[in-house]
Amino acid sequence: MWKKLILISFIFLLILGLFLVIKQQEFIHNKYYRGITKLLPLDLKKKIINSNILKTYYINSVAKKTNKAFESSNDRIKNLRSVFIKNYLLKPEQINISKINFANLKNKTFKFLPDDKFEVFKAHYYDIDEYGILEYSNTPKNKLLIYHQGHRGNPYKFENFIKIRDHYKKKGFDVFALSMPVLGFNRKNINFPGIDNTKGKHEIYHKYFDKNLPEKKPLSVFISGNYYLIKNLIENRNYNQVYYIGVSGGGWFVTLLSSFITEIKNSYSFASLVPLELRYLGVRGDWEASKAKFYKDINYYDLFNMTTLDKNLERNRNHYLIYNKLDDCCFSRPWSEIMERAGKEINYKNFIIKELDVNKHTIDLDFLFSEF
Repeated sequence: MWKKLILISFIFLLILGLFLVIKQQEFIHNKYYRGITKLLPLDLKKKIINSNILKTYYINSVAKKTNKAFESSNDRIKNLRSVFIKNYLLKPEQINISKINFANLKNKTFKFLPDDKFEVFKAHYYDIDEYGILEYSNTPKNKLLIYHQGHRGNPYKFENFIKIRDHYKKKGFDVFALSMPVLGFNRKNINFPGIDNTKGKHEIYHKYFDKNLPEKKPLSVFISGNYYLIKNLIENRNYNQVYYIGVSGGGWFVTLLSSFITEIKNSYSFASLVPLELRYLGVRGDWEASKAKFYKDINYYDLFNMTTLDKNLERNRNHYLIYNKLDDCCFSRPWSEIMERAGKEINYKNFIIKELDVNKHTIDLDFLFSEF
């Protein structure tokens, strides 16, 4: 009797899962659809997506939608970038950029410290402070590497970042280190119109509303600090080359901001994101990566395209999406395999997807140093 009930339940969940996959393009922004898919056990979702039929479906779907986005007209791209500035970026006059002493920034999240030659920049808006640490090369070649840590906090907590910093400073790069909002060296109490303190981590931003700026959406208050820290640095220094690297949530920032900061020549997003259709049958991610209403206006395929386009809409920039096959956090197989195989069907050499034989949620240094 119990065996029969278990079998019936399993078949029901499998049929439900298949239905949700087939219908997901109609429901992808529907909160009830997201709620139902969240209830499905992760192992079941893996079995669903790992079947040969559905894996092939997703590979073809991701490749087809990416190629379609890359064929977008110039008018569409101009409109998307205008929408971003109008709705998803706070106004420049709202942001105050200043230099501060390191003693005013240092907190318990630091394990390692900057080298001797460095400056600390602060972006202040509402009751929010976000920071960037710029370390100078001893053999400068007018090049900048931006490094963005993910949800694990402060880049100066990780030996991996220190190795990246030291490697590229020796090659003449200044290195600009960033944390995500309210994490790492940005970890402090904040306040802004509509803050939802009943939520944890980044979902506190989801009800942001400023009656004086009603057109600005919640994601704008989340991303503007890091955006303007980068833009301020680029606009006030005459760097010939700008590169951007990030891991996990920092990699999400890399893909997003590289789409709109066109001075960034090459960008590398490690273990960070998949399109929404894969997210709802896998790792859901934080609010900014999967629940923000931003994706109704600008989807991941649009971002993929714009990471390769300069300000004149010429395709002369490069973007890398890198996944770890056995990642101990997120975006491991089957998602990493689907993305890499889709990448082989994408017709544009400036957009590169790689799956690495790595079993950690990290930036693989052998790959990075060989590619960049």
